[in-house]
Amino acid sequence: MLDNLPPRFYSDFTLPPVQEGATRSDEYKEYFHWLADYLHAAELPLSDHQQEWLRNETPHGVIFACSGEYGFSASDLEFVESYFRSNETYSDWRSRMKNEWEIYYPTPEDREENPFDEWQPLSKEVYTRLHQEWQQEQETGQTWQTVDIPYRSVLSWALRQIPTHEERFQMIEEYFQNYLEESRK
Repeated sequence: MLDNLPPRFYSDFTLPPVQEGATRSDEYKEYFHWLADYLHAAELPLSDHQQEWLRNETPHGVIFACSGEYGFSASDLEFVESYFRSNETYSDWRSRMKNEWEIYYPTPEDREENPFDEWQPLSKEVYTRLHQEWQQEQETGQTWQTVDIPYRSVLSWALRQIPTHEERFQMIEEYFQNYLEESRK
């Protein structure tokens, strides 16, 4: 599952000024309007992984891939990051996953039908990339974030290709809505 997670990159934490007396609904709409314009104007750096990933993407594809996979993978990502917090290597993680697999599939017949290498949800390459992204996030010192922050660079790339504010606003709104829908699954 996490093999499909687009690469994250923590390059920008800019937020708009808080509006006095605004309702939560107003704040979200204002934030979406601000973000649509901000990311259209900004030229944020892309990580090497993001540059590679973007070679086959369209602006709308970026919106749905990032929000959908990030939302859908949120609990899996938290699980893997718990291993990072414990300084566990890929080998440690894989060993634990093998132990879980043996519990899920206790008989030789079960294991034959569900080979570990197919069940095991994460390659070493992706584990390493996720670990690097997690380390970068820790180095920022940020204790909060909105769900657009890890994807600001690729969102900026996508929104710079969208000419009108209305379209950009709609894409940002879709990004957040898709994230919420997928994170509930």
